[in-house]
Amino acid sequence: MKEPVRQQGEGRGLQGLRITPARSVAFFLLAVLLFNPPLLLVFDQAVQLFGLPLLFVYLFASWGLIIVLIALGTRQAIDSDREEDAADSAVSERPQAGPVDTAGKDS
Repeated sequence: MKEPVRQQGEGRGLQGLRITPARSVAFFLLAVLLFNPPLLLVFDQAVQLFGLPLLFVYLFASWGLIIVLIALGTRQAIDSDREEDAADSAVSERPQAGPVDTAGKDS
């Protein structure tokens, strides 16, 4: 059975972006782990890094890491969609072999 042809941006999220459900779950679980109170307590020390408390540096670094990972995951999903679309268009542009009409020819 042939897959229906997708229009550009169809079946994707906000502004044509798409991320796989497995990656979404993985990023969520990573965020839960990074912002889990027992791990936060490890960084809740009276130590200064760049003049800021270590906990603040950890929170903002973790937050930035999750944003960067989501951006990279989304970009990879877009790139793989473009490759799939290019492969689909290459397949659809090939000449289709149809039935040969030999009834009108004399042998």
